[in-house]
Amino acid sequence: MAAAQRSSPNIEPLFVAAEGRIPHAALFFEPGTRASTSEEVSHEELRRRAFFEGRAENWGPSTGESFWLEMTPFRSMRKWVENLVRSRLGRWALPENLCGLICRGVSLTDNVPEELLDRYLAVRTASSPKTDLVVVRLFDLSDFELVWEQAKTRATVFAELPTAMLLQYGARFDPTLEISADLFELLIRFAEGYRLGSEELEGIAGHLQLFKNRLLAMPATEVCLLHPTLGQYTARQRLIEGIRQIVLEVLQ
Repeated sequence: MAAAQRSSPNIEPLFVAAEGRIPHAALFFEPGTRASTSEEVSHEELRRRAFFEGRAENWGPSTGESFWLEMTPFRSMRKWVENLVRSRLGRWALPENLCGLICRGVSLTDNVPEELLDRYLAVRTASSPKTDLVVVRLFDLSDFELVWEQAKTRATVFAELPTAMLLQYGARFDPTLEISADLFELLIRFAEGYRLGSEELEGIAGHLQLFKNRLLAMPATEVCLLHPTLGQYTARQRLIEGIRQIVLEVLQ
């Protein structure tokens, strides 16, 4: 792109030709200003054109038709688009491993022990200033389902295209977390080890807390107890010979 930027006459073959298309300069310069007469084309303008009009074969031998995905600000956009193709085939349910990855990301926004996350979506309860004990509620991954959101009305002109995923809990799908492309990116990054501060997270995914609060209002039979000096334990509620008991085990 840098070489093309210095050789303005050789730029056009890099892009898809379209008769009668609005001149690309009109899409870059602000209204009321005159287009630059310089031979050098700005990098910003070339990047925008490459995204919308680029011809894949001119951007390297290993470049495929989806090369534009690498130019988005989302590292996980390819995963989103690949799964979006399934919806065009009428497959609204998303893969179980992707659901597990999303649940892992949700859990890690609460900074819970990672050894829990192969089996559970984990959510911290509100902490108390009177004790150092932290209680984490555990929800079995098998109770969650990830699907594409389906429009309530059918389009008569354009094909239906989902714009969000839904993470649903339980048989009644309540609560449900609506996952847009930017929240999807955030949760996948969390699942892969990325971390944000609490203030940053609040600004990007504030409604995620509503989903967690709804989960905390649901009944649970298992919790994790975290204490800085006493260690980490799981507590399970079981019915043994007609007697309800709490079984405490050291978290491995």
